[in-house]
Amino acid sequence: MLNFVGLFKLFIGYLQLFGFIKNNNFLYKVTGSFFNPGPYCGFLSTIIPTALWLSFSADKPYIRHLAKTYIIIAIIILPFLSSRIGWISAITGSALVLSHIYNFNLKKKQNSLYIFIGALLFPLLLYLLWYLKPVSAAGRIFLWRIGISAVLNAPFAGVGWNHVAGALGNAQEEFFRNNIESVSEYNAIGIPQYAFNEYIHIAISWGIPTAIAVLASIIFLIKSALKDKNYGIAGSIVTFAIFAFASYPLQFIQFIILICILSSLVLLSPRKAQTYYYLSIIIICIIGITGIYNTYTRNSNIRKYNNFICTEISEYENLFSHMASNPRFLFDYGMILRKNKRLYESNIIMLKTTEISSDPMPLNIIGRNYEDLKQYHLAEKYYIRASHRMPKLLYPHYLLMKLYGTPGYNNINLMRLEAKTIMMLNPDVNNESMALMRKEAQACLDSLEDQAL
Repeated sequence: MLNFVGLFKLFIGYLQLFGFIKNNNFLYKVTGSFFNPGPYCGFLSTIIPTALWLSFSADKPYIRHLAKTYIIIAIIILPFLSSRIGWISAITGSALVLSHIYNFNLKKKQNSLYIFIGALLFPLLLYLLWYLKPVSAAGRIFLWRIGISAVLNAPFAGVGWNHVAGALGNAQEEFFRNNIESVSEYNAIGIPQYAFNEYIHIAISWGIPTAIAVLASIIFLIKSALKDKNYGIAGSIVTFAIFAFASYPLQFIQFIILICILSSLVLLSPRKAQTYYYLSIIIICIIGITGIYNTYTRNSNIRKYNNFICTEISEYENLFSHMASNPRFLFDYGMILRKNKRLYESNIIMLKTTEISSDPMPLNIIGRNYEDLKQYHLAEKYYIRASHRMPKLLYPHYLLMKLYGTPGYNNINLMRLEAKTIMMLNPDVNNESMALMRKEAQACLDSLEDQAL
């Protein structure tokens, strides 16, 4: 069954590669049924070890041929997907399968030599993979660092699955508040939505004990598969476990279904006792249904809101109970409240947005609301928070520069500092708005210099 699923996914990828159908993201050539090539590569890689085992061990010839076909066309497309962790996980899972196919024995001198050579080459491989996309790799490591900080803020209970992005945003904000001179980190940062490590993501969501339980479950599944000589399934679970270490597969229904299938193939083995058999079915059903429901509900709410055109506050009020986990909805709700001069209510909604989103823009809007209310010290507080949450953005510094030039809250030294910061920063995106902010910052510096003369 996994071979057929994999071949179907590959068919979609090849149609995109040759331009017959559009993919889900114009930035990439191939994404399969996903939004970007990373998860697509991970999905294809997870099936490879099972296909590899079937290509050697399946009783029926057509299954062996299907498995070989899948392996060949998957290997051809994987380089186009540029997912280093996808490649590493596929190689590792396949190596586990091949070691059992060829009865690899560590005690044999020849095999010990292979292990030694592999140990020498592995660091070189890691370096080459790092060099392929160094900024991306540095960003991922920085994100793990931020994720661990978020875990330590709620180590036992967690913050809940929908609040991970907000927790990551708070942790990133805290990091740059305490390490504002860490300019070397700026190129690696973004607006984090995922931890890019599902074990950290789970720990942020539900606490360290749950993350440990998940790791223990994965180890148990691998050991059970090896014990039952389901080497292909064991290799696929190893592949998934490694891929989950540096990506976000559990954010997709396809991966949740895939890992449930792999788990069921281990736990529902005919060798298991009858009681264990039924217990396994119940556990898999609960985990699978819960994961699919949560993912589907989140994606459904996003799609549902994208089809709405809300122009009145009453419409947002009616939708609030259904869309409270959608950051875009909350932000738009806060903006329409601001537009109608209901500034305190707007701030309440914007604060709720920061709980489920790492985007600094809600903090900027809270600051603007307080500035309109003439509560300049609070406006300053939220502008500074926004500047720490995403230090390389110009807008929070622009708002601070304007605030420090406001009569009654004038601070020439801080205004000059913010103007210099705007001129120094090099954001990822340069557009007309950025150019106007830089122009105004330069004009501010020129004016202050003239006044000094």
